[in-house]
Amino acid sequence: MGKREHIYEIIAENIRKERRRLGITQAELAERADVSLDTIKSVENGRRAMSLDTYLNIVHALESSPRFDEPAAPRKTH
Repeated sequence: MGKREHIYEIIAENIRKERRRLGITQAELAERADVSLDTIKSVENGRRAMSLDTYLNIVHALESSPRFDEPAAPRKTH
């Protein structure tokens, strides 16, 4: 798996977790974000890259902040 695909998976998992935390369906999220249900399904399954505008619409609909992170490894200091 390439770095890009790994990032898509992280974003997909974060979106799915936030949606479930809010207790809303994929259809409700699609409506709130003004995107299609197929877009939400594809994004949550990591099968689709999305534009920055789509990502920000989804983040706003989730009442969240943009997140690309996973648990960080400790930084090495010299």
